[in-house]
Amino acid sequence: MSVEPKAEGHAMGARLPAKLTAHPSCRPCRRGARRENRTPSPVIDASWLRDLCLAAGADDAAAVSLDHPDLAGEREHARSALPGARTLVSLVFRMNRDYREFMSGFTE
Repeated sequence: MSVEPKAEGHAMGARLPAKLTAHPSCRPCRRGARRENRTPSPVIDASWLRDLCLAAGADDAAAVSLDHPDLAGEREHARSALPGARTLVSLVFRMNRDYREFMSGFTE
């Protein structure tokens, strides 16, 4: 998968919606991006990205092109939230890991 510094209709560093830039998880990233003036790698390897997600605690992860036909209904939503997005990453986390142990107390 590749990441291009300029997507159709959106210049790199284009203004993001105020709601997004004000989000607590975005502020540190945006400050860091301004501090470091380095050119991002033009290509992100899908297996490296998956390994990164798994190392960060995800139980599973996958990346898919936003142009994939199965995402046609989501494409406009994704691009309005993330201008210039070309790829979506899905992170999977198991919830209620102790569910089986919990439920074993209710079965005979």
